[in-house]
Amino acid sequence: MRKTTYKENKMKDKKFAPITELRFKIVGVAIKTLDRLGTAHPEEVYDSIFRVDLEKAGLDVTNKPKLLLKDANGKVVKTYLPDLRVRHEGLSVLVELKADPQGLQASHKRQAKAYLSSSQKDQAVFLINFGCKKKNTPEVDSIFRRDL
Repeated sequence: MRKTTYKENKMKDKKFAPITELRFKIVGVAIKTLDRLGTAHPEEVYDSIFRVDLEKAGLDVTNKPKLLLKDANGKVVKTYLPDLRVRHEGLSVLVELKADPQGLQASHKRQAKAYLSSSQKDQAVFLINFGCKKKNTPEVDSIFRRDL
């Protein structure tokens, strides 16, 4: 079991923007999931278990929310299915999970940007890679609206 660091304990005392606090909460759950499972599983395993762990942490989770990209006439030209939508205290973010031993790639970030540009409900996309063996924590990247 991983111990909390001095930095993590100091961060508990500070006040952060709500989106940052939500990110901390989601990443904290991801760390616990990775501690329990390790890095050897396919993405579907992390998807199922992480979703339950998020719900147990008190977060509202939707599996595979539909994001519809429409043209100027309202015709759907593409349907995206990100892994999760997490809602908490008026915020909504998408979470895209990976289990890639090579780490997060540029293609993963493009995928996250496509999701965010197709959704008006979500403030950010958090990319979480459980497959990177180089670290004891999941690799995480965040894409915010300002990054589009």
